Amino acid sequence: MMEGKIVVLFSGGIDSTVLISFILNNYSAVEIYPLFINRGQGNYECEKRAIRYFISYFRKKYGSEKISDVFEIKRYIPAKEFKNSVKELSEDERNNIYVLRNSDLINSAIRYALLIKAEYVAIGLTYPTIENINDLNDYLDNVLLSDATPWYIKIKQLEVGMATAYRVSLIAPFIEYRMRKIDVVSLGLKMGLPLGKTCSCFRPVRKKNTWLHCGRCAACKTRRRIFEKLKVKDPTRYAQSES
Repeated sequence: MMEGKIVVLFSGGIDSTVLISFILNNYSAVEIYPLFINRGQGNYECEKRAIRYFISYFRKKYGSEKISDVFEIKRYIPAKEFKNSVKELSEDERNNIYVLRNSDLINSAIRYALLIKAEYVAIGLTYPTIENINDLNDYLDNVLLSDATPWYIKIKQLEVGMATAYRVSLIAPFIEYRMRKIDVVSLGLKMGLPLGKTCSCFRPVRKKNTWLHCGRCAACKTRRRIFEKLKVKDPTRYAQSES
């Protein structure tokens, strides 16, 4: 039974939003300490807006004492110098600078946990969707996912335990329960979360006082496909359909 302080890597996307609600629904003796990392992402403002909305939402639903203020740090992942040095390279070569990106994010969360004496760091990585051998090969060959696999997370959990003298434990509930992204979205809907307020778009579009998902990037396509498979109305506002 988990209790006490839990640091959650929070981006305002579906996975981390559902994760916070999942923890608060299942563990009554916990306090959530959200960590938001300004890593130089193009959707920073969209993510910030989503985070502000859900912090207020969670406090109204679960109580202000259950969720701390968001702690934001600036750490470019990958470093600006790496990004500047690969502009002329192919996409595959550019992707190499993102290897161990998730591990970098986790390391920052571990340091924050040690700072506030939290015993857990929770991440919202999901179990892979693999329907055939081609899916498996693509998944294993994707350097962007190399540190997001269930197998890698097992290794990372051992590393975190040893590095912190077991003062901090890394937990990945969705991987532990073999929950794919579609399962996480389904869970979020069952819990009544306003998933349309989350931000996962790589290139969001500003419209008046809000942000719209572009509707064309890989994240938007995955998002749309999941709602279609679940046969529920997609609550997301897309710029493509409103132009």
